Amino acid sequence: MAAMTAEVQSTRAPRSSWTRVFQGLSDPRAALYIAEWSSREAYLAYNSPPLVAIDALCTSPPRRWCCQALDVYEAGNAPPQALSLTTFQCQPSAALSLITYLMEQSGPAIYQQPGIALRALYQDLDHPNRIVSVRGWRSVADLEAARLQLMPDVDTAMRALGVRVERFTGVLRVARENRDGTGDEER
Repeated sequence: MAAMTAEVQSTRAPRSSWTRVFQGLSDPRAALYIAEWSSREAYLAYNSPPLVAIDALCTSPPRRWCCQALDVYEAGNAPPQALSLTTFQCQPSAALSLITYLMEQSGPAIYQQPGIALRALYQDLDHPNRIVSVRGWRSVADLEAARLQLMPDVDTAMRALGVRVERFTGVLRVARENRDGTGDEER
């Protein structure tokens, strides 16, 4: 966490629009570093050479994905304090059905949950049958309440589509915003 925090606080250019680091709830050794870049090229320019110091601390090679946003909803300006991220991996023939379900059924149910601060749906540019759903919450209690309410229906739908699901839940440890291009604001 210290190495990731130092990287987020680094002043080297170019900067992402925003960066957030979350520490795993069930396993505090797990971490999620998520950022928004203007392009893949901007990220690669920043990450060249790779972030060896952070990678060396990992017990397995870090997984990095470059995705395009399919849908983004944010409530308020503050970053979420808790986050749930789900990756969905399906057969190419099921990708459209998966996206349709997440946009038309799961998404509206998430928007109805108390404490929702962020809901974003992304498609991996290199593996279009990998869909990433990010849900940000105002508190861990809001995250847990939504999980209890929503997971059974989502799990049933994913089994019917033959989708492999992987989940991460975490709490915010550091955030850096640079949305207007005038400067950074740390939280």
